[in-house]
Amino acid sequence: MGVNELSKHASQITEGYAPEALIQAVQKLEKRVNKVDERSAKAEVAACDMTDSVGKVENEVITLKGQLGELDDRLEEVSLDAQSLADQAFEKMMGEMAKMREEFTGELLALKKENELLKEELTSLKRTTMAGGATIQVGPKVEIPKPPKYHGKRDAREIDNFLWSMERYFEAVHLEEDASKINAVTMYLGDDAILWWRRREQDIKNGSCSIRTWDQFKEDFKKQFRPHDAAKVSMMKLRELKHSSTIKEYIKQFTTLVLEIDNLPEAAQLLYFIGGLQRWAQQEVERRIVQTLAEAIAAAESLVDYRDTRKEGRSNGSKGKGGGAKPTDRSSSNSNKTVKKDKAKGSSSSSSSSDKPNNRGCYLCGGPHWARDCPGRQKLSAIIASGGESSGDDAQMGSLRLFSSVRATPKAEESTKVVQVSTLPRPKGSLMFVDTLVNGRASKALVDCGASHNFITEKEAMKLGIKYTKEPGRIKTVNTSPVPILGVAHKVPICLGQWSGTINLTVVHMDDFSLVLGLEFIDTVRPVSFEADGSIMIKRDQGSWSVPVTREEVEAKTISAIQVSRGIKKGQETFLAALVEEEEPHGNEVPSEISGVLAEYKDL
Repeated sequence: MGVNELSKHASQITEGYAPEALIQAVQKLEKRVNKVDERSAKAEVAACDMTDSVGKVENEVITLKGQLGELDDRLEEVSLDAQSLADQAFEKMMGEMAKMREEFTGELLALKKENELLKEELTSLKRTTMAGGATIQVGPKVEIPKPPKYHGKRDAREIDNFLWSMERYFEAVHLEEDASKINAVTMYLGDDAILWWRRREQDIKNGSCSIRTWDQFKEDFKKQFRPHDAAKVSMMKLRELKHSSTIKEYIKQFTTLVLEIDNLPEAAQLLYFIGGLQRWAQQEVERRIVQTLAEAIAAAESLVDYRDTRKEGRSNGSKGKGGGAKPTDRSSSNSNKTVKKDKAKGSSSSSSSSDKPNNRGCYLCGGPHWARDCPGRQKLSAIIASGGESSGDDAQMGSLRLFSSVRATPKAEESTKVVQVSTLPRPKGSLMFVDTLVNGRASKALVDCGASHNFITEKEAMKLGIKYTKEPGRIKTVNTSPVPILGVAHKVPICLGQWSGTINLTVVHMDDFSLVLGLEFIDTVRPVSFEADGSIMIKRDQGSWSVPVTREEVEAKTISAIQVSRGIKKGQETFLAALVEEEEPHGNEVPSEISGVLAEYKDL
């Protein structure tokens, strides 16, 4: 119904009413109509919005239906995969169960067979026991010795031996728990060691320390009692260890020191062992081409040392002056025979006793064989050595060597294989002297390769204004007893020609010469050479100096062998150069008496 129609309808209705009342009614009606129009407009807007919302909802519903379709497809795929995996797992499980069933069945059958065998054995044992024929053998019970107690001595070897013996004891009694080992080892502690453990127990109760394992106990035990520098001290002793007594004693000392040093390489052990041996033992061990320490020790133990180091307290009579040590297997009938020497001094010696010097092996090369079997015996015709044992600080001639300045020339025409020793070419019967300036004053010195040091007489030292200090030491010449030296002058200035330097001079009593330059001087100025013109050439980096030499003839034959010893121990290797004059062979025959003596002592 439209507005016009409503107006008409309203005019028909309002006919017969008063105008004012009619107007008011019309106004109210218009207001209501306006409200209705507004509401209808809002309703239309709402309907439009509703239509849009419904369209959106329909779109979303369509989208959801598509997603639901995809989800259904995926669920179907997942269900198929899950079914396949479940089937595979089931098949695998069934296979494993079948395998386990087979294994279990096999083990069960084996147990049944073993049970049957045990039953049969039990039945047979019962029958044997009932028959009375069974004999049971019980092995002997082994008594396990208990390790010694440790009383707290701070010695690395004793500590290592104690811990090692305790570990062997634990193995023997089958003790494996750490707590049981610690409780057991404390029963073998005494004195200072048990006091230490009581303090450690109190610390453990207080919670200040913890010792739960056997390794912790050993570490704390060594930290308390083992010297911190034990390995260092043992290493120093190992470096200084030398083969001075028997080989067995040397091996014992070496192995003891090696056990006290941790982590010492095998190559270093082998090097120290061979380096500490005496020269002849080194040569024998190296000749066998050893590669390990065990091989070197075995090779050294197999060597026979003929030298006797035992000191015998028997009294020796007067001894001969020559020959050195004689073999002990010589018949007693020849023991009283001696060779008379040193006639120039008017002294003679004889012996009625059968005592002889102890044999110390070969006195030529120091090897473990007799001197008569030495391959180097043919290199020396005159051997100079002390006649017997000396004691205290006395010097002793040990192994003898020839320096390069001595040349051996064998005489082929003699059947006795006697070898003569000749020196470098020089005027016959002469000695070598040089003019020197010692302490700024002129003097003449003898150059002697047979002297070990530089010597000067007391009178010559006073003449040259040389001051010396008293020092311990002895001097020994050929066929004489060692006598004390007067002293030593250090860093004495000396000039030979254009060369100058300093030397040490040993002040001694000498009769024939006042100043002797020996091997100590030659070692100081070397390299040194003896030229064809008779001079001495000293060569250094700075240049070379020629020292003129004068020769003086001597009436008597001279054997030069002078040695200074400052507390040399017995058996220590000593180097000696013997200068023997070479003479033309004489046609005179040797008397039969002398030939007999020479034949008897041919091994000397």
